[in-house]
Amino acid sequence: MRIFQIFLLTLFIFGSAFTTAPVKTTSDGVQFQNLTFNEALEVAKKENKMVFVNVYALWCGACDLMKEATYKSKDVANVVNNNFIPISLDVEQEEGMAFAKKYEIDFHPLVMIISPDGKVQKSIFGYKKDQVLLEELKDFL
Repeated sequence: MRIFQIFLLTLFIFGSAFTTAPVKTTSDGVQFQNLTFNEALEVAKKENKMVFVNVYALWCGACDLMKEATYKSKDVANVVNNNFIPISLDVEQEEGMAFAKKYEIDFHPLVMIISPDGKVQKSIFGYKKDQVLLEELKDFL
């Protein structure tokens, strides 16, 4: 199983060796909030929403493709921005590493839908085009 995961990750590496992290932007697309995971849970409680967690690594080509294509889709942005508290966590940074350890994450890209009490409601593995991601999210709208 581990060899298969390494193989999949290797396939995604070719897309981008050096990319920038998804961050909150002022342009079109998903507006990832500059919050820690715990802060996002608190906001989710207050707003009665789920947390949308984009789990990524800088070297992950498929993660970069999600950032540049899927997360810039107006349809995806509308759904995610209006119905979730969206945050992005780099699994190679301190908070992202702790998050990955807590939720036993060893694959990305990964979208996790998490309730305000910290329970995983859904994990969406791998690169998803905009309409596929929207289909995966429909149960939470």
